[in-house]
Amino acid sequence: MSKKQPNKISTVDEELQRELRRQSQARYRQKQRREQKALEDDVQRLQKEIKAYQQLDFSSLTKVERDIWFIAQEYFRMFRHGFKEPSHEQNARVLTFLQNVTVPDVSDGYFRGAKSLLRNWELFSLYFDDIHVELKSMEKKSESILFATTTTSITISSNTLRLVFPRLNSDERGGVDGGQWSPLAERLKGQRLVMNSSVRFEWDAINKRVVRILSSSDMVTAMLRVLGSLDNVNDVFNGAFVTPDCRLLLQSEYY
Repeated sequence: MSKKQPNKISTVDEELQRELRRQSQARYRQKQRREQKALEDDVQRLQKEIKAYQQLDFSSLTKVERDIWFIAQEYFRMFRHGFKEPSHEQNARVLTFLQNVTVPDVSDGYFRGAKSLLRNWELFSLYFDDIHVELKSMEKKSESILFATTTTSITISSNTLRLVFPRLNSDERGGVDGGQWSPLAERLKGQRLVMNSSVRFEWDAINKRVVRILSSSDMVTAMLRVLGSLDNVNDVFNGAFVTPDCRLLLQSEYY
C-alpha cells in the first residue's frame, strides 16, 4: 500500500495543475473578450465622432452660433490627440474652422494667424508621440475670458530627443554627427509625461471671435517625476527647443 501512495499524490497534483491551468486559461479568455469588447466600443465611439465631425459645416457658422463655449469645446475636440499627419481635407476643415471663429491676427502669444496656430499643433504632434489632451473644466472669468484646465499627456520619443533636446547628445546637434546620448536622454526616452495644463481664450464679444489662445503646461513637474532632481531638469531644458511651460521655441520660417 505504501508503494502506491506516491502515485496517488502524483495523480492529485496533476489534476490540480490541470484545474489551475484550466482556470487560468478561462480567466485569460475572459480578459481577451473584455478587451475586445472595449476595443470595439472605442472604435464605434470614434466612428460616431468622426461622422459627426464630418457633418459639421464650420464655414456656415452664424454669429449666434459662434459662442465662446462652443468654440472652446470644438477646439479641444479637434486637437485632443494633437494634429499629426492630417489629410488635406482634414487640414482644410480645421483651418476653415479656425479662420471662421478667430480674428485674422489671432495670437498664441508668439505668432499670429490661424495658419500659425495650426502649424504649431502640427509641429508639436511631430515632436512628441501619443498626445492626449483631456479637458477638465472651463470657467468664464469675465465677458472676454474663458479659462480651461486640462491634462496633457505626451511621450518622449527618439524624434523628441533629436528635435527638441539635441544638446543631450555629445555632438549637441541631436546625433547628426554621430555622438552619444547622455544618461539623462536615456532616462527620458520612452517616458510618458502627464502635465497639468491650462488654456486661456480671449474673446471679442462684439465680433464674436477669439482674439488670443494662450496655452501653458507644467512640464517641469512632469520632468521632475522622471528625472528626480531640479538640477537634472535644468540640464534637460538647457539648450532645449521647448520652454518649461511646454511651448516650442522655433524660428519664424517654420510658420
